[in-house]
Amino acid sequence: MPHGPHQVRNIGILAHVDAGKTTLTERVLYDTGATLRLGEVDDGTATTDFLDEERKRGITIHAAAVSCPWREHRIHIIDTPGHVDFTVEVERSLRVLDGAIVVLSAVEGVEAQTEAVWRQAQRHGVPCIAFINKLDRDDADPGRVVEEIRRKLHPRPLLLQLPVGEGDAFRGVVDLLERRLLEWDGADPAVRRYAVGPVPGGLSEAVRAGRQRLVDALADGDDRVLDEFVETGDVGAERLRAALRRAVRSGSVLPVLLGSAARNAGVQPLLDAVVDYLPGPVEREPLPVWDARGESVDLPLGEEGPACAYAFKIVAGTPVGRLAFLRVFAGRVERGEVLVNTRTGRRSEVEGLYRVQAATTRRVSEAPAGAIVLVAGIDDVMTGDTLCAPGEAWRIEPPAFPEPVMTVAVEPRSAADAPALEEALRRFCAEDPSLRTEVEADSGRHLLAGMGELHLEVVLERLRERIGPVFRSARPTVAWREAPLEAAEGEARIHRTAGRRGVFGHARVLVRPAPGASAEKGIAWRVAPPPRDLHEAVERGVRAALAAGALLGHPVIGCAVEILGCDLHELDGDADAYQLAATEATRQALARAGLRLLEPVMRVDVATPVDYTGAVVADLNSRRGTVLSMETRGTTQIVVARVPLASLFGYATALRSATRGRATFSMHFETYAPVPSQMQVEMARSNPPGP
Repeated sequence: MPHGPHQVRNIGILAHVDAGKTTLTERVLYDTGATLRLGEVDDGTATTDFLDEERKRGITIHAAAVSCPWREHRIHIIDTPGHVDFTVEVERSLRVLDGAIVVLSAVEGVEAQTEAVWRQAQRHGVPCIAFINKLDRDDADPGRVVEEIRRKLHPRPLLLQLPVGEGDAFRGVVDLLERRLLEWDGADPAVRRYAVGPVPGGLSEAVRAGRQRLVDALADGDDRVLDEFVETGDVGAERLRAALRRAVRSGSVLPVLLGSAARNAGVQPLLDAVVDYLPGPVEREPLPVWDARGESVDLPLGEEGPACAYAFKIVAGTPVGRLAFLRVFAGRVERGEVLVNTRTGRRSEVEGLYRVQAATTRRVSEAPAGAIVLVAGIDDVMTGDTLCAPGEAWRIEPPAFPEPVMTVAVEPRSAADAPALEEALRRFCAEDPSLRTEVEADSGRHLLAGMGELHLEVVLERLRERIGPVFRSARPTVAWREAPLEAAEGEARIHRTAGRRGVFGHARVLVRPAPGASAEKGIAWRVAPPPRDLHEAVERGVRAALAAGALLGHPVIGCAVEILGCDLHELDGDADAYQLAATEATRQALARAGLRLLEPVMRVDVATPVDYTGAVVADLNSRRGTVLSMETRGTTQIVVARVPLASLFGYATALRSATRGRATFSMHFETYAPVPSQMQVEMARSNPPGP
């Protein structure tokens, strides 16, 4: 049956790798009847991990869209990767979500990537609920996890359930709102049913105290809850649900539910919480967009009015051309309709419109507000583009993608193989905005930059599957950066004759240290900009110089550039000459400012048996690492360190060897930091800058 916007939920499932998010998604699909069998990650039968590389590795690499029915609602789910190398999938998915489930392990608690995805969700203003998974594990400690949520994520966690049974004896939860027992048969996860009964006698006091904490927390910010409590001495479940819904939308609380996805325990109450507490497409906070004049306006959400959709993922190189995943925010998109890409101004007809269920698609004739669909026929679309009905010029802010930290060189085995390699790399970069590619000037090799060893390894495997073994690749290297030490000026003037006309260009620039600045946002004009074509040419020239560096040829970051002067010549002014002048002026300024070499530094979280802590810490220290904290959780020691990426090649093998395979680790990019001065000198000797 059709569902209006109030009966739709667009949610994501976010977690650290191995917290059980894909298993939870499989149970959701099964319990709602969207699938007829239980998919398993370990068996390679998970619905959302349908790509070969995902099934082989047992991890989610690409965000997958699925949908399912629940309580007369339609829930659209995006299962996102938990591995930090694929964080771009989380970033672009969050832009189109109205809510999210944050999955945490009852054993490991709040892990490094949990913190990262939580910050991403908060930055996008996505309301969340939490699900503490793996309560069937012997070392599960949901109370500790709730405290970690409070301490590390800084929301106000509200426990809506209490566990019944510990470890392998876990059999259910007590619902604090309804004050009832929900009990599952843990022997067979294929059984969807659960028993409802009274609160066990031994838990009566814990339930009374837990519910009182819940009422107190909600009454603190909701007069309706407070008034009912003052009048009656209690608050009904429906009143609490309504208050929770308002509090979740405002971001003031984080409801916490419990269960075991592996046993299919706690999944149905979690689905109820999605419907009860997370907002629908027209209930979310107004989406900030920009109009044709660059002014901020609120996009009118809902099915009425002109269409406005956002492209959050691209699939390039298919038999029917480029495909785009769209979230429809306003109006409705119909097959055969003409949409305008407000970035390019180009009009395109929607040739195909599809509902997506992981690897399968179903053709539809229209997509109303709130829908997530796949569209064919718009070949110029890129991730982050806004598509509108003709006459509208809304622009939804595109996501900000992290800078790559690792590079691998690839080259064709023969000249005949070069076109296929170039086309494949172009398509891959269109699909994955966290990839960068450029051609090395002196060797002609393609430099492919990505988010880590696993990211690049997966891309190279896909490249071989796509075009065959027609290329060679080198070992990955660190993506170094350069940064200015002080402020300095540079100036260049070009005035020569080309044929019968003169060619003139001029630029005077100032570069200065500016932590956090980028080549896209760190350029400003101290003088009035020249005509638009020359204005753009000067900025292109500055960006070209920043991309090439002036120390060892690495891109410059943390640098602001001001255009101090740009003399005009009425007859001979030439855009190419202004671009060259700006490039040369910026190079001069960088050389005078002095540059230091920066390296990516990673946060590394290691979970090791306590007996191996000394060996783990000693190895991290030998890699120029700094241990930030150590925390004991039962027989496991959690070591958090900051380590330069250049020292982490081969770390997985070394850690397995040092701990007999019993330790695990995760890492994510934290910052760029100066390399030691002696190391910079040695690198300069072995890699002198080009002319």
